[in-house]
Amino acid sequence: MRFFLFLFSFSFLSYGQEINLNPFFVWAENGLSLRSEPRVDSEKITTIPFGSSLQFISYDSNTYTTEEFKGFKHTSKWMKVAYKSFQGYVVSDYTSMLKTPSTELQNASLLNYLKNTFKLLDTKIITTYSDDCQEQDCAKEYILTFENGIVHTYWEEEGGGTETLSLPKSNMLHGFLLAAKYCDMYKEFETVYSKEPLPYIRVLRNDIGCDFSITSLDELVIIVWSGGC
Repeated sequence: MRFFLFLFSFSFLSYGQEINLNPFFVWAENGLSLRSEPRVDSEKITTIPFGSSLQFISYDSNTYTTEEFKGFKHTSKWMKVAYKSFQGYVVSDYTSMLKTPSTELQNASLLNYLKNTFKLLDTKIITTYSDDCQEQDCAKEYILTFENGIVHTYWEEEGGGTETLSLPKSNMLHGFLLAAKYCDMYKEFETVYSKEPLPYIRVLRNDIGCDFSITSLDELVIIVWSGGC
């Protein structure tokens, strides 16, 4: 399997970010448990659906460690939030101030998600299929710059395309949740996590389909999707 490197800047909330009054959004695909206390064994008040908005109240010193797949464990703080008429605690790293992608099929692509969520500032066409067309629809390779420093890179090659994204002020769990959203078939292949030489996640694809890799550089997470994503 080939590796491709791409850059795209994003902004999930991490521990170092400043707290503000903007809503948080639930990124847990199967919903996020709202609990009465910052403990996984406390009463579950309700399950908050994917994409729902929350209001931040405060962080708690307690933490929770989850295992998304064998070998990849991630520790998050608990966060007190308000949801509708409820107040309680959620695992903070399953939330973000970044809006979630649409679950509707027509809006399922990464490009549509970006265009529907962020203001497009600049389009740079690198190569096209025809010299007569210099529009994005004709592009084999392009770079899109969005507000908040977000940059999306795409290039087409035989057998599929490659999309790139970099996420500053983020962590591996945020990167994994986003990467998996646009490559659901990763579950059909082996997924590995390693801390050396840098923390990374890699899908070991052995057949036709899509894969992704994620690398963490301090608070910068780099994602690469390739193949038929």
